[in-house]
Parts: sequence; C-alpha cells; structure tokens
Amino acid sequence: MSRRGDTRKAVRGVPRLVRAAAGLAGSAAALAGAAVVASVRWRIRGARPAVAAAAALALAGLGAASVAEVEGALEALGPAGSLAVGSPVPPWVPAGWDFEARRAASGPLYGPGRVAAVGAALSASPWVDRVLSVARDPRDGLVARVEFRVPALFVAGSAGEAVLDDDGWVLPAPGPGGPRPIRLEGARGSPPPPGRRWAAPEIAAGARLARVLLGSRPPVVPRLETIRLRRVAGGFSATLHASEGGAAIEWGRLEPAPLEVSEPAKLLHLAELLERESDLRQIEGAKVWTSEPVLRRRGR
Repeated sequence: MSRRGDTRKAVRGVPRLVRAAAGLAGSAAALAGAAVVASVRWRIRGARPAVAAAAALALAGLGAASVAEVEGALEALGPAGSLAVGSPVPPWVPAGWDFEARRAASGPLYGPGRVAAVGAALSASPWVDRVLSVARDPRDGLVARVEFRVPALFVAGSAGEAVLDDDGWVLPAPGPGGPRPIRLEGARGSPPPPGRRWAAPEIAAGARLARVLLGSRPPVVPRLETIRLRRVAGGFSATLHASEGGAAIEWGRLEPAPLEVSEPAKLLHLAELLERESDLRQIEGAKVWTSEPVLRRRGR
C-alpha cells in the first residue's frame, strides 16, 4: 500500500480515537460519580471516612472529576453521623434531653459545620450547664462532653412551681434518682420556662445559699428541708429548717455583716451541729451566725 493510502486511513481513524477517548473519559466520570455515592453510602453504614475519601479521590485523579468537585458533592450530600455523649449522664436527666443535638448530628451539615451545630444544640438544652468539647471520632460520628445541671432548689412562687439549679436556671421535671432539692420559701412572681434563668433577687440569693450548702463536706443538705428568706435592709437573711422536726437554724444575713461570722464559719458551725446532734427533733432552734453556735433544746 502506498504512503498516501496509509495517511488517508490514519486520518479516517482520528475520529474513532477521539470517540474512544471520550468514551473512556465518560466512563471515568461515571466511575467517579459512583465513587462519590459509594463514599456517602459507606459513611452512612459507618465505614471509616478515610477509606471512602480515598476511593473517590483516586478516581478523581483520572481527570473525570476534580478534588473540589468530589468535596463539593460530599458537602452537598453530607454524612449521616451519630452522636455519643462521653460524659456520664446523671439519673435525674430524663431520656430525650439530647434530641436536638442528635438531630443536628445526622443533619445535612458536613465537617466543622456539623460540629458547631451539635455544640449549639447541646448548649441550648436546659439540662446542660457547659459544653466541654465536641469532637469527631474515627468512624465519622461525634463525641460530646458536657457538664450537667443539678437540681438544687424547689421554688413555689405566687404563680407557679419550678425546680432550679444552684445558679437559678429553671430545669424541666427531673427524673427519679436525683438529689432532693431544698425548698425555697419567700419567692415572688412566676417562674420562667425551663432553660431560662429566674432573675428575681430572692431566687439569686437562695441559689447562692444552696450552692454553699451543696458544697459542704461532710454534706448537710440531706438533713435540711427548707430555706426561708426574709428581706432586710440591704439584702436577705435566711433561716434553715431541718427535715427532722422542723428545727429552725438561723443562718443570718446572706451578705457580709459586721456582727456575723463569715460564710465558711457559718457552714462549719452548721456541719458540726448536724454531726453532733443525731436527733434534730430534740432541737427547737439554733444560731450559726454567731462566733459560738447557740443551741436551744426543746423543753428547756
């Protein structure tokens, strides 16, 4: 065959090569798209994200899809994640407290956006005092660590009842197994809904005293029933009523006062009194705000 005939055949073969190359490119694009879908499916099934990403990016290297396109597809579809709470959940926190956070964990956001959404949802829970961390785990789920609020006060206001923590935040109804809140008397007004702080001055004063009592070692709260507040010039004074017989224990002013001992000294006097007196039903009253505790026994 002449050289001219060979040239004509070569020219006629160019479109075939182009079509074949285009077919290969289309196949690669289809494979890359399938890899993206498989990547997302693997994420849903709990596969390691590195395996899924490696498959998608390897096919993207064929030229059918860029890394940005693959990442964009993953961003748009998003993985179905899971949420694990790494902090012990107290028994008084009811089931479903983290519903919004779990919904955010499995939502459409991908990467850092999902972490931020879960953190915001946890912070909005009325049971969460502080979100310590939200991090991704090796299987593309999330692990959160939080500090929970503890029921400290039961308040019966003039227009409603509420359980509060020791910072005045209103809590939903706690489940069984939690600490018994101290009853606070003397509150005015109606409580806000759960998840909001009750800003009344007497609530702030009672919550501050509850925090002091809860921090006592040895514990004193189990033997106390009620905090009764009374307005005085410049603040409040408090009387504690024991759960055994209702003995009235005068705490004194909640603000520093020149004729009263310090708050730590009052707490020490109270702890010593409760430790020494095994049966508070024999006690009519006591004062712990004086330099030496004063005790009044019944019938004397």
